[in-house]
Amino acid sequence: MTRARRNRQAGLTLIEMLVVLVIVGIASAASMLGVQALTRDTSAQDEALRLAAHMSLAVDEALISRVPVELVWTPRGYGFQRWSDGEWRPAANPRLAVHALPASVTLARTDGQTGAVTIAADGLGPAVALRLYTDRSIWQVAFDGLTFAAGPAL
Repeated sequence: MTRARRNRQAGLTLIEMLVVLVIVGIASAASMLGVQALTRDTSAQDEALRLAAHMSLAVDEALISRVPVELVWTPRGYGFQRWSDGEWRPAANPRLAVHALPASVTLARTDGQTGAVTIAADGLGPAVALRLYTDRSIWQVAFDGLTFAAGPAL
């Protein structure tokens, strides 16, 4: 009996080994995801496509609600406002909330102006081009008051 008891205590069972392997695998995956999140660099292309999608949503909101919407921006981010009760107020749609750009991306208008861009309720707003810069690329979002196009800046 002592020999059987000693053999049982001497090693690991297959279940115990599998549990250890699963724990190690989960810990490895979590650490890799954390490292990737820290080193991920959002490109100008990603941010330009995101801005174009947000502008498209803002145009839809202005046309459907018949209320003008404004793109308010800084070199570090942008957001949208809606005309309500005689003043500009933050847009109610959470998808049009303030979006902070990653530290590697800068936003600027191509004409050098710094004011907000109005998206008119009739789709006849001013044409404007915005550029998103990183140290590796420059992308542009062109807006004609109704439609937009995002692409590499020439």
